[in-house]
Amino acid sequence: MICTADRYAWFPARYARLSRSYCLTLVADLPVPEVVRRLGGRDPVEMPGLAVVHDNAEKIAAGLPLELARTTGELPREYAGFAGRLAHEHLVAIAPVNGWTLLVETRDFAGVDPDRAARLSRGVTLVAHSASAAGRRFLWMYDGTMRLTFDPGDPASPEGPEREVQRPILAEAGFPGTGPGPALAYADYLTGVRFDPETLVDAFYLCVTAP
Repeated sequence: MICTADRYAWFPARYARLSRSYCLTLVADLPVPEVVRRLGGRDPVEMPGLAVVHDNAEKIAAGLPLELARTTGELPREYAGFAGRLAHEHLVAIAPVNGWTLLVETRDFAGVDPDRAARLSRGVTLVAHSASAAGRRFLWMYDGTMRLTFDPGDPASPEGPEREVQRPILAEAGFPGTGPGPALAYADYLTGVRFDPETLVDAFYLCVTAP
């Protein structure tokens, strides 16, 4: 059953800042270390979702060392610089979610870049969608080959071999439409990964700087 955009009406309210500039990518059948390798990620640090996707992520991340020091008596050195990295580097936060691997980005968007997505999707399926001031994008790839790509707000934009077959499904999911709801609903259909309001914040991420 295809869920509709209304199923994800909570997303811009729950993640107000993230919804204005984000890329969410789901990759099948790849463990987190292999995703890091394919991205060329470096300087890994494990971080809770609260410090990755919250509206005040930098403030939360900056406060984590103090909070941990109070509760554990230790100050993880890698946490001290995370707030600055979040603000100034292309960080990719990676976590296993419901049998897939999730990538969360707030800038640069490897997930919808055709070249980087092709590397990520070698031998597997990749489904990604993004939104920012520069526009919106949806990308579905398999084994380095684009199956479908489009601008969620433009009914004439779908390209790829799945275009005609998927048109009625896209319409049912809410395309063309505004906001992240239709993209989340269609990604849900393609992957079977259904997000709820706590999925992103409850995940525990390995964050890396990507080129």
